[in-house]
Amino acid sequence: MRYLLSTLLCALYTIVIAQPGNDNPCGAVLLPVNAGCTNTAGTTVAATNTAGIPAPGCASYSGPDVWYRLIVPANGAVALNTTAGTTTDSGMAIYSAPACGGAFTLIECDDDDGAGTMSSITANGLTPGSTLYIRMWDYGGGNGTFSICATATTPCGGAMNNDYCPYPALLTPGGGNFSATTDVTFTQDQPGNLSSVFCGSIENNSWYQFTATSATATFPIVSVTGCVSGWGIQAHVYSVTYNASGCCTGFTSVSNCYNPGNTTLGTVTATGLTVGNNYLLMIDGNGGDGCEFTISGWTATGILPVEIISFNGANEDEGVALSWKTLSEVNNDYYEILHSRDGLNYESIGKVTGAGSSTEQHVYSFLDEQANEGINYYQLRQVDFDGKQTAVEKISVTREINKNGIINVYPNPTSNNATIQFNSEKNEEVQLLITDQRGHVIVNELIQLENGVTNYSINTENWSKGIYHIVAKSSTFTNNIKLSKTL
Repeated sequence: MRYLLSTLLCALYTIVIAQPGNDNPCGAVLLPVNAGCTNTAGTTVAATNTAGIPAPGCASYSGPDVWYRLIVPANGAVALNTTAGTTTDSGMAIYSAPACGGAFTLIECDDDDGAGTMSSITANGLTPGSTLYIRMWDYGGGNGTFSICATATTPCGGAMNNDYCPYPALLTPGGGNFSATTDVTFTQDQPGNLSSVFCGSIENNSWYQFTATSATATFPIVSVTGCVSGWGIQAHVYSVTYNASGCCTGFTSVSNCYNPGNTTLGTVTATGLTVGNNYLLMIDGNGGDGCEFTISGWTATGILPVEIISFNGANEDEGVALSWKTLSEVNNDYYEILHSRDGLNYESIGKVTGAGSSTEQHVYSFLDEQANEGINYYQLRQVDFDGKQTAVEKISVTREINKNGIINVYPNPTSNNATIQFNSEKNEEVQLLITDQRGHVIVNELIQLENGVTNYSINTENWSKGIYHIVAKSSTFTNNIKLSKTL
């Protein structure tokens, strides 16, 4: 009897602590809105789906989900950022509602605008003092841990750098050139009527201001390299209007829209300019592509202090080998490498000297010889000579010998063919489902896996350019992977 009672108590205790208290909006955890990011730990483990609330419409939502809330600050602007834990690909949606049990109105949904494939949303024009509800889930219906924070932003939203329209980098005409990037350092910024006067979609745009010295200004794009997907960049010049707070409100095209859909070079030519007036050049990655580009005839100041093109980690016999590449650096003293076992609590494990101020590419490396088995989380912290610190990039690297499920998809991005590589500890069947961005099924097959590594080839030659979602399910694993298809 004593054993039975003990067992029942343990089972009850497990249920109580396993199910998140914020499994529905009325249990939503209150997030503080601070000047900087103060992380709140979260989990979707043992959570359930929330019914009766409008579907988010992004990040392959199928539940389970958990909820957070915040009180909108006086300027009506707030930024929400998530950090990976065991969840490395998240979805996030924000809603307005009169009460936790009232009618919910979807404001915005995001998939991959944060670090890696985590979510991030910057919202402006919210009602000060109102309650904003935040829905969080794992991409494709998984579960895991993560952290989330709410940060007060400027009256126009976003940080005071050239990721946002009101704070552009400054261009000066003359000899020389400037180089920049469209990588994940930059996020989506669509103020006013911008989306209706641009020739493509906007995912990771940045801003550059110049003062007209004649009625015409040209921007020769002389290099587009290192693109993740091969889709290139997009560029357009605008005459811009501003409100009393200095926020961008209206856009009028004054140039051709450069948007080749690949890395073909070209020139953006602005005409009909008024001498002495300011204009903005906007540059975006085509379909969110991360590329390095160079424009001749102009020099730039005010580009983000460190432009990181890539941050990668790989398993080596000696440990986890980290490498990162920068396109430009300003006043950069050194990088501090931070490590975490849970994705929430980080500690410094080393430093690498920076390049000071430079417009040339630099490649850095660091070996973590103490990396633990399982998931290792890493973050770069950039430190200026004056001591100012900026958290730059985060990645996770799984260090394990035996792994079931999809262990590799290559090449990724792909053009004509791709191989999905599975590892299994036994002979088993796996259901493979591949869908496009609109949810159309491209592949739906049952595959027989052998004990060990199995390679499954797919012909992607006739697929349209875009992102495809791979879901593999068996009795021992479930995987959600993204595959990028180029032309």
